[in-house]
Amino acid sequence: MKRYQSKNVIIFYVTLISAMFFLFHHENVLARHFTSAVDTLLNETLPPIDQSPIIANLYVSPYGNDQTGTGSLNKPFLTVHHALDVADSGFVIMLRGGKYGVNSEIRITKPCITLMSYPNEWAIIEAPTNDENLANCIWFYPGSDGGKLKNLEIIGGHYHAVAFETKWQWGDPADRSGVSNVLVEDCQIHDTGFDCIKIKVNCDHITIRRCEIYNSGKNYPPGTDPENANAEGIDNVNGAYMLVQDCYVHDIITNGIYSKGGARYGVVERTKVENCGIGGIMVGFDTSPDYFDTTINPEYYENIYGVVRNCLITNTRFAGIGMYAAFHPKIYNNTLVNVAQIGHSALYFGIAFHDWVPEAKRPPCVNPVMINNLIYQPFDVPTPMVTVRYTADLGGLIGLKGNPLMDYNCYYIKGKTAWFQDGRPANRVEQCNLPRWRKHINGETHSFEADPMINRDFHLLETSPCIDNGRMHNYVTYDFDQQRRQNRFDIGADELNITTSVEFQPNIQNPIILRNYPNPFNSATIIQINLPQREWISLKIYNALGQLVETVIQKELLDGVHCFQWKAEKYPGGIYFYTVEGGTFRVMRKMVLLR
Repeated sequence: MKRYQSKNVIIFYVTLISAMFFLFHHENVLARHFTSAVDTLLNETLPPIDQSPIIANLYVSPYGNDQTGTGSLNKPFLTVHHALDVADSGFVIMLRGGKYGVNSEIRITKPCITLMSYPNEWAIIEAPTNDENLANCIWFYPGSDGGKLKNLEIIGGHYHAVAFETKWQWGDPADRSGVSNVLVEDCQIHDTGFDCIKIKVNCDHITIRRCEIYNSGKNYPPGTDPENANAEGIDNVNGAYMLVQDCYVHDIITNGIYSKGGARYGVVERTKVENCGIGGIMVGFDTSPDYFDTTINPEYYENIYGVVRNCLITNTRFAGIGMYAAFHPKIYNNTLVNVAQIGHSALYFGIAFHDWVPEAKRPPCVNPVMINNLIYQPFDVPTPMVTVRYTADLGGLIGLKGNPLMDYNCYYIKGKTAWFQDGRPANRVEQCNLPRWRKHINGETHSFEADPMINRDFHLLETSPCIDNGRMHNYVTYDFDQQRRQNRFDIGADELNITTSVEFQPNIQNPIILRNYPNPFNSATIIQINLPQREWISLKIYNALGQLVETVIQKELLDGVHCFQWKAEKYPGGIYFYTVEGGTFRVMRKMVLLR
């Protein structure tokens, strides 16, 4: 019997060592495979400012004519469809201001096509959500690489407003490519049947910049539980090099942004995400195994080398930032406020079940880095700051392998003590405080628990303990407002600046909706304010140095939508801030004046 037990013990340890070697080998192969691409994520960059004039090849107008028009400025076409039919590769199609109702999908099939509003005008393209034959309002097909959408409002689509198509499931295993190298810039994308933007497998190098994305999931009946819905702001399934930059994503029925299914090298930076029925930004999630490319990702990692930096995330029912089967995720200088209201935690290590398919590997998160993050939770949020999930299903699954690299983070729950939990059987801790959490993960040496002292826009006040208490590192150069960080970094998405440090207590619900269009602009822009009630307000413009440039209005306004034009012909190009201030609020946005 003893000999038999000894033999079993030897077999067990040989099997265990073999399994550990297999996992170590595959992790190192994966790391070596992707090392050449990691450097592209190191440097945070500001968007290029293209001052060259754009020359249109074709014009479209709500008052044009497809039969008698020539596509010229004086004789424009009526429909985008007709312009696309006659356009050659590389054409710029300008849409005069107004609304374009579409009753069939706008399919872009030729390379390097640009759709954009006429300068200083605003074109709206709207599709119904109740017609399954009109799946997407604008649909980029394989072969339309290099396309651009600029300064457009895109509404509706039964499934998506903007979709990027792939040949992944077209039946030819030799060609599973997707459309790539597409730019969506300065657009409003909203009120869609399901997801607002859909990026499919192998649709690589999709850049979404300075866009407002909101109101997904209109095809779900009012009152639908978000846990029974699927309608993201941006849904990326195994697309590489996605860049989401300087966007505003809000009022999303499920997740604000997720990048999953083996998505690689994706970056979300300087983006505000708020009012989400599930999570804010998800680095990985839970994807059907059919969408993974196991030739380069044999372990079924949901996300590989994803980066989230300088983002503001607020008002989510579940995780502010979630990591699911993520390989080397990097989470730097984010501010999270009132997140994980009913479940998960502010920073969450989740589990991917992969449809319970036997061959899927369902790996834990590996080597996550979380530095300089600020988490502010109100009194009534019942969830931890950090959770590592465990489930006994499928033989036992864990959300994290080893310890995370965490430090220089600020935690605060108003009126309570911040707490953390790890559900892994070998590492289990429940409701432990920060000192105990430090010992548990052997990290967080410089992290602290204190009121971060932030204003209504989640920027630091001059008395904030987060100022100069972060760690300098290569992955972050700027802050949420595109200010270059100085000296020792501040903790969170904001680097203290006099224009953003006006004293207000944090307010979870923003009392107004504020935006401007076009943005960037070259002579004038429209600033739109949506007030929920009658209010005395001021609208002011500041330059990048915090100097007051102009007071646009100072008066009492009724509730509802108000639009004001700011003419900027006499001012130099650059970044400007505009603020709307009332008796109980102050909201600031940034805009870019081109010269």
